Amino acid sequence: MSSITGIDFEYSVYVRAYATNSTGTAYGNQVSFTSTGSGTVPTVTTNSTTNISQTSATSGGNVTSLGSSSVTARGVCWSTSSNPTISNSHTTNGGGTGSYTSNITGLTANTPYYVRAYATNSAGTAYGSQVSFTTTSSELFQLLQQTPSLILPNICYWGRQCDSTREFFVTIRGVCWSTSTNPTTANSHTLDAVERGVL
Repeated sequence: MSSITGIDFEYSVYVRAYATNSTGTAYGNQVSFTSTGSGTVPTVTTNSTTNISQTSATSGGNVTSLGSSSVTARGVCWSTSSNPTISNSHTTNGGGTGSYTSNITGLTANTPYYVRAYATNSAGTAYGSQVSFTTTSSELFQLLQQTPSLILPNICYWGRQCDSTREFFVTIRGVCWSTSTNPTTANSHTLDAVERGVL
């Protein structure tokens, strides 16, 4: 009786008996089976959360072990309730082992969130430890738009005032403009001196 060992969970296996003498080796008929068993899930850790804003953050994880079969999906899942799973909001960051980065989007300002990395193989889904963070407040600073103070054929000076009731640091400020709606800093824009008050 021969024992077959070292086979991963849910793999097809092909087997032939053999016998060797001085003239060579002979093989019997081939048979096949699929290995069964509970299998083991991957091992994954959760990265700390960075780049936290009103509506997004950056996290990720590290798959340090495949478990009993290949990792087919990995990412992070998050929720406003503790111990989120892949039934909650989650990212998909490929498969395999190693570190990965996940972009968490669609968040609500000034709200606590819980995050766990996950990794899935044929045996199931494993989760890393839980981390938490709170999105920034939508009232951290306000820019109060005013009526344009001067309009010329090719120039528009637009006043904009910082909310003086809150303490904050603005690194860059100005106005942006375009012939299309909702201009951003990807369009034409100014870079004005950073100080409290009117630009």
